[in-house]
Amino acid sequence: RHGSRMLTWLPYAREVGEKEFLHVIDKSVFDVDIWAVFSKDVPKKYRQAIVAYAGPAEQTNTSLSMEKSFDKSFDWAPCFSCLLRHSHEHSVVLKLTGQCSKSAFETYYHLKHDEKGYIVFNGFIGTTIDYDDESKMWRISVRHKPYASATSKANFETLILGNHEWEIQGDVGCYDGTQTKILSMSSCSTDQYTCDDGLCVNLDFRCDGKPDCKDKSDELECRLIEEDESYQKFLTPPPIGDDDKLIIEIVVNIKSIGDIQEIQSTIDFQFVLQINWLESRLKFANLIANASNPLTPEEKEYIWVPKLIFYNTEDELETVLDQRNIISIKREGEYEAVQNKRKYKGGENTISSSRFYNIQFICIFDMRWYPFDTQKCSMVFVVDEKSKDFVDINIEKLNFLGPKELTQYFVKKESSQKLGIGGRKSIFVEIVLGRRLLSLILTIFAPTLILNFVGHMSNYFKEFFFEATISVNVTAMLVLTTMFINVSNNLPKTSYIKMMDIWLIFNLLLPFIEIMLHTYMDMLRNEEDREINHHGRPVQVGGDDDKSSEDSNTVTPLPPVSEVENPNGIGGSIKLISRNEKTQVKALHDHYMNLEKKRKVHSERRLALCKKFSIYYNPMLALTFIAIYWGMGLRHAEFF
Repeated sequence: RHGSRMLTWLPYAREVGEKEFLHVIDKSVFDVDIWAVFSKDVPKKYRQAIVAYAGPAEQTNTSLSMEKSFDKSFDWAPCFSCLLRHSHEHSVVLKLTGQCSKSAFETYYHLKHDEKGYIVFNGFIGTTIDYDDESKMWRISVRHKPYASATSKANFETLILGNHEWEIQGDVGCYDGTQTKILSMSSCSTDQYTCDDGLCVNLDFRCDGKPDCKDKSDELECRLIEEDESYQKFLTPPPIGDDDKLIIEIVVNIKSIGDIQEIQSTIDFQFVLQINWLESRLKFANLIANASNPLTPEEKEYIWVPKLIFYNTEDELETVLDQRNIISIKREGEYEAVQNKRKYKGGENTISSSRFYNIQFICIFDMRWYPFDTQKCSMVFVVDEKSKDFVDINIEKLNFLGPKELTQYFVKKESSQKLGIGGRKSIFVEIVLGRRLLSLILTIFAPTLILNFVGHMSNYFKEFFFEATISVNVTAMLVLTTMFINVSNNLPKTSYIKMMDIWLIFNLLLPFIEIMLHTYMDMLRNEEDREINHHGRPVQVGGDDDKSSEDSNTVTPLPPVSEVENPNGIGGSIKLISRNEKTQVKALHDHYMNLEKKRKVHSERRLALCKKFSIYYNPMLALTFIAIYWGMGLRHAEFF
């Protein structure tokens, strides 16, 4: 603008090096002789279009400038565009939008100027938009409907192009009484946004976070929800299409697995829960393709949001709607172009609610096969009681995004399925955990084997180290008992026996068997030839210090002959009974010496058998048990 004249761009241009200006559509020659001549100081990019002026010249020798000034001045600057032939092929048709479909005001206008030189917009039927110099307002009048009118306080310099506030009276087809509305006057197409200054911007760039209008008006009024007074957020949306219930799709993205408490039977999951649904009662606007289109906090409070229950939590926690909850709309359906916006149907564009949760779930650990156990922990999502008759739930995707190697476990697999709990639809997300054995091998299995190996080595001690042998095995039992108690205290109390209990009990039995064997073997040994440990030196029982030596011919007092029974149990024995006392005494002596000899032979055989069992059979049985134990355990753990 310079003075009261407006700079206006016409739909004519010329190629560099050409003399004639041609219409941008039909290539007709511009046939008006008066136009401004550019100064040499004007940048080249401005030299290829025609500049026209609207409005009277308030004084002679008025010049307009773009970046510098024009070389030529005019006494009269008519509306050049108004001299063009008014047709869709040869001129620009402007469009008035914002009124309802039954409005008395027309939609399409062409340009003219009145006797004062002011610009006038004439409809093709009888609507006129002009500027009233007395009231300093723009006005709309309808020749055949004099009761309908509108006025705007927009400045004349705006040429009423762009978005302006209008006070509308008598437009009975749309409003009762007087209404104030924003109407747009521009040449923008239905796929373009009209900036407040009248420039056009592609609607794809509307509300994209980057201003494209010079006045930045394309980033204003960017609400995505078209509010409706009849909308009730406390009512469940109706089903879509032929479905009996509203379908809710959930996506579970597990970020990580936190603390695992086997004794308390709990497990912590960190996950992002995304809930998707369609809301046919809503209409959306200003959606950007391939973008999240997040709602404002006010819009989040306006709409209905599904509520799910985390069923297997201690207090049956539920989803929450707070600042950490991100609700967005995914542009998927077709749109309807209206004034400066595109409207989308709620039943065709998915609403998505996403939030991060860190929740402790109940997990019943089955420890029968510990440490070869495989644990199955779950997250159960259930529709709330109020919506169970109107909502059905499906799982769209389950992703495990966190590390699968945990402190004690590793994640073997994850799965999901749809279940019904108490008449309510639910999603069952299951995580299968396998246990790493290396730490248990180093802290339990290896030490117990070493202890029993040391206990077994006592079998190779000298016989006179009987006390040391017993001490070693008793010490091993005490250590193993301490380990047994410690391991049991770190595991859940169960009514059943665990594989670890079997292992520890078996390892306790080994030194116990060794103690029993060595005690029995010591009993079988001959006391006369027995040696004992005396400060590291073997000392024979009944040695030089034993003064109670007996004559080898001295006969041990025998019971009376009448009390001696036949070993065969058939009365007395002739060999043991004699009239000669010496003969009878000698017979009795030989008989008891023979019994003692037989007893020694029998004891030696038993002693050899015990030694053989202790050195060979006992370890073989232990190794057989270990092989069977680990084979069953590894097979259950699916290592092979």
